[in-house]
Amino acid sequence: MAFVSRMTGRKLDPDVLRRTVENSNRTCGIMKEIFALARHVPSPVTSRELSNFAFVMSLFLGGEPAITIAEAFRNEFRKRNENCNGVKSRKKIRLMWIQNRIQFKHGLEKMLEEEYDASIIIDEFNDVTWDDIDPDHPFEDLPGDRSRTLVTEP
Repeated sequence: MAFVSRMTGRKLDPDVLRRTVENSNRTCGIMKEIFALARHVPSPVTSRELSNFAFVMSLFLGGEPAITIAEAFRNEFRKRNENCNGVKSRKKIRLMWIQNRIQFKHGLEKMLEEEYDASIIIDEFNDVTWDDIDPDHPFEDLPGDRSRTLVTEP
């Protein structure tokens, strides 16, 4: 943190850091709900809806827009799941894509959905693999090498 402060000429505002960590924790909790909703049979998620979701969300983590975006996805998938309850629907095959999604135009996802009733609902990058970070001790609680001192004074 001392290095960042020296390079930017700005001191750390502990209140801003705390709110940022709290927002990030809240967003990650909602993202976990989204991924759980995606497991519903049939899944409320089409193949492209969560494509690159976690990548994009990581750009917003810590800010209030991340919470708004995540809540919109969660609420939409909840509504879709509720609308499916009691409706006879054939079971959709739910797939997990290994590695990043194909980023160019292709017909694979359409073929999977139309011919095989399968949907790529998640990929291996769409996951929250860490626990909440303690807003009171964010540096000490970050994942990674905990043996190093993360905060030093200049």
